[in-house]
Amino acid sequence: MEDAQQGPEGVLRLPARSTVREIGALRERLLELLGQGGHVVLDCSEVEHSDLSVAQMIIAARRMTGGDELALSVILPPLGPVADQIRGCGLEHEFEELWNT
Repeated sequence: MEDAQQGPEGVLRLPARSTVREIGALRERLLELLGQGGHVVLDCSEVEHSDLSVAQMIIAARRMTGGDELALSVILPPLGPVADQIRGCGLEHEFEELWNT
């Protein structure tokens, strides 16, 4: 499994392959960062292969933080596999990053 990269100040960069096979480890790292408090950035910009599990993880994290943008923000390019999965399942209303694209 390709590892996610933890960057400075609570940045979690998802690896190029982010699918159900990798989601367990990604989820654990994300929960660890959220548990530390402070601002967490979930960076999906380098994802090349994705499935719905990534979108589900992001939605769950947002709900866990109550939608508080000071606790969690997501870098989500409007074009790419994560955005395609989100739109394909009709979940774009959960992702303001994709509005008007």
